Amino acid sequence: MRALSDPSLQTHALYGDKPPFNVWTTWAVDDTTQQAYVYGGCRPGDDSNNPTNDFYALKIKDNLFTWRRLNDSLRYRGRDRFSPGKVIRHRPFPSLRQPGMTLATINDNTFIFLFGGFSSEFERVVSDLIAVDVSSEEWWFINLEGGPVIGRLDAAIAVVGHCLYIFGGRQDFGRNHAISSYCVARYSVNRRTWTWVHQDRPYPKHVPYLGFGMVMVPIQHRRRIVLLPGRKRRDEDPINLTQKTVFLFDVDDLSFTLLNIPAEDFPCLEIQGLDAAPLHPSTLPRVRTAPFRFLLAGWVPCEDGSLIPELWMCKPYGPSQNLRCLGVMDKIWEKDLDLQNYIMCDGRILFVGYEHRGLDYVHPPEDSTWNVVVEVILN
Repeated sequence: MRALSDPSLQTHALYGDKPPFNVWTTWAVDDTTQQAYVYGGCRPGDDSNNPTNDFYALKIKDNLFTWRRLNDSLRYRGRDRFSPGKVIRHRPFPSLRQPGMTLATINDNTFIFLFGGFSSEFERVVSDLIAVDVSSEEWWFINLEGGPVIGRLDAAIAVVGHCLYIFGGRQDFGRNHAISSYCVARYSVNRRTWTWVHQDRPYPKHVPYLGFGMVMVPIQHRRRIVLLPGRKRRDEDPINLTQKTVFLFDVDDLSFTLLNIPAEDFPCLEIQGLDAAPLHPSTLPRVRTAPFRFLLAGWVPCEDGSLIPELWMCKPYGPSQNLRCLGVMDKIWEKDLDLQNYIMCDGRILFVGYEHRGLDYVHPPEDSTWNVVVEVILN
């Protein structure tokens, strides 16, 4: 695979009330306010893997790169915000392990949605849908009509229009619990209610087993969603990213179409982590009218036990569909940082992690925090 133009890297320190360097966190990004949100995970050194309710916002705008803890300001709203009435009661935010999480704007208001996860309160996987109003910092459980649906952890979720799409996940920890189905919930503007319109609908026969921890890339203007595979059976399994496991989902007719990307474009690597985000036009300064593309980040295992991210650019439409390597892995390795998450914020490509300063990056100390960002700049 031929690399694109030689990218450069810029490192930014993170400030403010930095969150613990938890594993199994979930993230969402607000391009409008240029903020990223991180929720949950398990604390470094916690062998019991107890889920937390840690909730933080990272202000990226104007290169502030400043964290703020949200737990102290979040207020529980006793009734569904999407229904009339307002009752504020004190209730701590739920502690969930590996829920699905996304951010969307509905009726000019921006919300974070969390679905499912393993609940520390009930000690089981749940099917609750939680909304957080990022402006008022109120949260509540959404009352959905037409249920129930099965509980899922490690599900992929996204909003297109007024519909919430939930794919894959698993019903429990351990082997052979992955779910090969999806759900769709629709919001009615007039009734101000959410309703399940498709509940645990199986994938069609031509779609293979895509596992849990899938990645979704919504294409809002075309009403499509790119579906990327997750792990098959265990957390340690590599991700089977091949020509036969990348699909395009049409939100109007609910069809699954295999993307026609050449097989030789896919990396011949045992990728251990996967994420993706749409490519903002400003990311490529010399290509202002570029067709839709997205960036795929994959974590590649090294001989010393570390995982180093690489980037690929995918063009899913047109006669020249392709997946092209950006060649950032070696440069990131030279930084000697533990970068565990990838986000795209208003066109900026950011890897977030922990600057371990020579300490053990395979087993970070208990006081480690999300304290560094590496920005990839496409020249």
